[in-house]
Amino acid sequence: MDSLRLSELMQRIAEVLAFDMSDCYWVRAEISELNVRNGHCYMELVEKDENRGLFAAKVRATCWAPTFIPLQEYFEKKTGQTLHSGLQVMLQVEVRFHAVYGLSLQINDIEPSYTLGDLARQRRLTLERLKAEGVIDMNKSLDLPLLPRRLAVISSDTAAGYGDFCHQLEHNPNQYAINHCLFKAIMQGDRAAESIIAALERIYEHVDMFDMVAIIRGGGATADLTCFDKFELAMHCAQFPLPIITGIGHQRDTSVLDLVARVAAKTPTAVAEWILEKYAEQDSNLLTLVQRIRHIQQAHFMRIRQDLDKCHYVLQNAFAQRLTQELHLLTMAEKSIDMRFTQFQTNERNRLAIMGKTIEMQFAKRMVKERSMLDMAEKKLELQSPERILRRGYTLTLRNGKPLCSAAETKPGDVITTEFMDGQVQSIIKYSPSYNK
Repeated sequence: MDSLRLSELMQRIAEVLAFDMSDCYWVRAEISELNVRNGHCYMELVEKDENRGLFAAKVRATCWAPTFIPLQEYFEKKTGQTLHSGLQVMLQVEVRFHAVYGLSLQINDIEPSYTLGDLARQRRLTLERLKAEGVIDMNKSLDLPLLPRRLAVISSDTAAGYGDFCHQLEHNPNQYAINHCLFKAIMQGDRAAESIIAALERIYEHVDMFDMVAIIRGGGATADLTCFDKFELAMHCAQFPLPIITGIGHQRDTSVLDLVARVAAKTPTAVAEWILEKYAEQDSNLLTLVQRIRHIQQAHFMRIRQDLDKCHYVLQNAFAQRLTQELHLLTMAEKSIDMRFTQFQTNERNRLAIMGKTIEMQFAKRMVKERSMLDMAEKKLELQSPERILRRGYTLTLRNGKPLCSAAETKPGDVITTEFMDGQVQSIIKYSPSYNK
């Protein structure tokens, strides 16, 4: 039986391939793996079966340093991207076969427009999916804080852009006090989107402590920005409950993350400037408000002063007029009082005169009456006087100068005086009825 050594078979395969596939071919594929050593680039290219989720094809590819170095510079200049795993590319290749290392492709050229078209397609699909989910404008609809005083910052602590951002906030000329807290994340490469999402989840645990979230990137390669077009990252940012401001270094294009964020700035420095402008805007508004208040106050004081001057003039005239009226009333009242007092005096004099005459007449009548009564009393007294009684033959008996009215008041031996009309006699009592009993 005829047989071949393995090396002979591999040699024949190499000869067939060299003869039948000696041309260059443009191939569309995805970079599955990429390593650069000593200036040479080693890739693994794949084609995926989207329906089954399996590889439809896979092959090794090599781009030697003399070709790779200018080719990569050209690709990056045209696309803004570096060659990395997960990227869809169109490569000009030659088929190579080695008896030991097997089949491989040698890369001679690349078509950047294909990659740009694929990136645009993926970006378009991401935006359409966000719209279909109804979340694309959710973060944009959030109200911005009047003054973003408490910032949650997602960045790499070693990034130059983060340092510039902090320096600008902390050394602002107006000395605005702005608090910011760093949540570390990987900001470029395949793991960037996952790392930023993890930082957002850490912020969410303390969401009440912050006013805004700033996602900033600076100081790294400007080409490694495809992570900011990832659907998962955009989905998380769009639904985040705090307004998000981005400054991830896009100078030419706008990423999907920029489109869903509440505010999109170009760089970390631009983010800091936006924040400081918000403070300056409110500062200006306050100054304008103070000036307006002062103007209103001055106008109000002027109106009050005018009103007071007017009131003073009116009150002065009213006071003078009222004073004149009151003086006139006082004069009239004084005259009226004088007239009434004169009339009162006249009336009182007349009343006193009449009263005097009445009293005089009554006194005269009383005098006549009293004289008549005195005359009668005098006559009565005359009739009852001792002399008159004595003349009528009666006597008056006295003891020790005091009249005796009863015999019972005497006792034997008492000396009594008996007074007659023409004289007195003394007697000694020898017998007293009351005593001798």
